Amino acid sequence: MNVRIAVLIPVYQNQAGLERSLKSIQPHAGIDIQVVVVDDGSKDAIVEKSMPDGISIKLIRLSENQGIVSALNAGLKYIVSQEFDLIARLDAGDVNINERLKKQSDFLYCNQNVALVGSFVDFVDANESVVFSQQPPQLHAELSNAMYSNNCFCHPAVMFRTTALNNVGFYSDQYPRAEDYEIFWRFLNMYETATIPEVLLLSEAGSGGISRQNRKEQLMTRLKIQSEHFKFNKIASWIGMVKTMALLFLPLAFIETIKGLK
Repeated sequence: MNVRIAVLIPVYQNQAGLERSLKSIQPHAGIDIQVVVVDDGSKDAIVEKSMPDGISIKLIRLSENQGIVSALNAGLKYIVSQEFDLIARLDAGDVNINERLKKQSDFLYCNQNVALVGSFVDFVDANESVVFSQQPPQLHAELSNAMYSNNCFCHPAVMFRTTALNNVGFYSDQYPRAEDYEIFWRFLNMYETATIPEVLLLSEAGSGGISRQNRKEQLMTRLKIQSEHFKFNKIASWIGMVKTMALLFLPLAFIETIKGLK
């Protein structure tokens, strides 16, 4: 029996980035893939593209720009109604590599206790040179501890079970610029999570994305989430909040320089 995977891509005014991402989605034997593209009210309407055999595409158009949370939830509503087994995230402009979808689906098949899996990610510039890499912990216990400091999962690099999403719930609009950090906490509190220790995604660094344009708001929301999960007897909770407060006063260029040295 084939595994059915939905690849959820929200997009706004980024046809070129979407096409780059679509080219990185490859068919695999035993896997039925549907790419669910949500056009978040783009002024220049997103154009649907043909896909290789074994991959279909569903384009959902929102009548106006509603923001990332509404776009994601519109896609999830459709995906849940179609009873897909697994949901993979991808952002327009980001690129799957090293058979990402197959490796993550195989991992979840072999680890039935795990509901959400991420991977290592390389953040690259316009020339595809690596600016910095994200290599989070691999095991659930380590991920849970590290989450007190920051989001351990690169949002467009995760894959999770639809059955788990039904219990966790959709994205909340109460956490602007950090909706992924908040929903991943819900996964962590209810299920096992993991990271595949291999780079399976290339993500655009410094591309003017949400977190760059609205960094202060994102950090304030991170503090809100950290306070909601704060534990007085856990040193990681204290360290995480101190780090976030410090980041509020450090320039972004300095932080990106430090990341590039790692």
